[in-house]
This record gives sequence, C-alpha cells and structure tokens, in this order.
Amino acid sequence: GAHLEPSSEEQLTFAPVAKVCSGRGVSDVWSAPNAVSTLAGSGSSGTVDAVGLAASVSFPLSITYTADGKTLLLTEGHLIRSIDVRPNSLTYAAVTTVAGSSQGWVDDYGIAASFDFPEQIAVTPDGRSALVADYGNNRVRVLSLDGRYRVTTLAGDGTADSVDGLGTLAKFSSPSGIAVTPDGTTAVVSDSGTHVIRTIDLFSTRVTTLAGTSGGTAGFADGVGASAVFNAPGQIAISPDGTTAIVCSPQGNRIRAITIATGNVTTLAGQGGTGAFADGVGTAALVSFPAGVAFTADSQIVLVSDSFNYRIR
Repeated sequence: GAHLEPSSEEQLTFAPVAKVCSGRGVSDVWSAPNAVSTLAGSGSSGTVDAVGLAASVSFPLSITYTADGKTLLLTEGHLIRSIDVRPNSLTYAAVTTVAGSSQGWVDDYGIAASFDFPEQIAVTPDGRSALVADYGNNRVRVLSLDGRYRVTTLAGDGTADSVDGLGTLAKFSSPSGIAVTPDGTTAVVSDSGTHVIRTIDLFSTRVTTLAGTSGGTAGFADGVGASAVFNAPGQIAISPDGTTAIVCSPQGNRIRAITIATGNVTTLAGQGGTGAFADGVGTAALVSFPAGVAFTADSQIVLVSDSFNYRIR
C-alpha cells in the first residue's frame, strides 16, 4: 500500500454543515441550499496559522469534529491542525497547529511531537482524545484534547507487518483509516499495507484482525473474516448504531461494508477495475478512487468523496 497522494476530495465529516477537505482549503457544504463556501485556506499550499482565508493548508487528508462540535481537527503533511468553528467566536475559522512539526516519530506534547504522514483522525465519543492512523510510522497514535495535546502511541511498534497483540507488541503496515465505535470501546483500523481490517480494544489495547487475510496480497473477495480480501483499504466510517463499518477502497474502486460483530464483508458499490462513473444500485454504481466516507446522522445515507470522478456521491 503506497501512500495515497491526496486528491481533489478527501474525507467527509457530517453535522448540520458538512466539511470537505480539498487540496488547499476546507470548505463548508450547506445541505439545504447546496451552497459551498471556503472556511479556511488561501488557495496557496502552506502551513500558516491564521484566521480564515489568511491561513494556508496543504493537502489536508482527513477532517473531523470534536465531540462538542466547536472545533475541527485535520491531518495534513506531518501535522495535526485545528479550526475554530464556533459561530460567535472572535476566533471563528482560526487555524492552529496543535501537534506535529517535522517528519518522524516522537511522543511528546504539541509541536514537539512528530508524525509521518498521518491519515485519518477520529475523536472518541467522550471527547477526551483523538486517534490517528499514523501511516508512515506504522502506528496508531493518541492525541489528548485537554488543551495540552499530548501525543502517545496506542498500538504498533513501527515495524511494517501485521501481527496481533497488545499495544506496542502489535504491528501495523501503513494504517490509513480509523474510526471509533459510538460506545467508545473499539477502534476499527484499515491496515492498508497488508490489506486487512483490524480492531483495537480501547481498554486493553489488544489488536485483533477483523477481516482480510493477514499478510495477504491485494485482491477482492466478499466473505467472513479471513475469507474476505481487500485492496489497500482506506478511510472508514462507522454507522451511528455501531453495527457496521464502511470502508473506502481507493485502489480497488469499491465501497465495502463490514458487520463489526461478525467480520462479514460485503460490497456496497463499485466493480473494481480501473474505476469509472455510473449512478445505480449496489455494484451497478461505479466509483473511481473513493477516498472519504461519512454517514448522515440518521444512518440512512453514506456519502462518499469520489475523487477521480470529481464528485460527492
């Protein structure tokens, strides 16, 4: 699983107003009038902390709200950044780097910590922490959200492999997607380098392979647990009822669904191949490099950033 270069659309996150990462900015998508406006970013690539259009961002890959809905967190380069989205705040749309600086692996506070191409970020339901799929470091990291922004390693020892076990005794290979179940007990991780989906018990830190063949090669097959096959699985969304994980497969040009309790994998949309565009039902619909995914609050609709088709589906 080579590092996926950011495209025109990446992760979606939904609330009354959706936020969409684009190459050099973060945009609002208002669901009622379908109006799009720029929340932050000048349009020029950079890492300048400032307010609104005076700030610069560079290919943000993932974005999510904090539990109180007052702040957005995004991964970008080797940084974790925040955006104030309190409507009446004097610092509305202020962009701040909260963790990370140069490329590397360092557990520490704030900008003294280091990441290596962090990809998806997910906030725990209690709002105390964010989990980060640290792609280049082959680790899952934890960012405290108490204002001190302490970064620690939850699981993975840095070696690119697929080994189940407790915490840093486990091994990951290019983790790219992560989401937390609504009860806060489990993280689901896309281990793109070994084409499997893993879970982390957030109390014991035990890592377990949920679906896909550990250490297997890229491919495609629906099935239960190890009988399923993935191609570099990417970003993940978990249904609000906690039963289902939806996984983007950018290189496989499919959207997959996993029943978390059983590991049963099915295909929601796409037929693989080189990717194409078609609206339709189930696998009659075609996608091309689907990179971001989110549920609406009622669990009835899944929205997808269909990157190479330049559409939100």
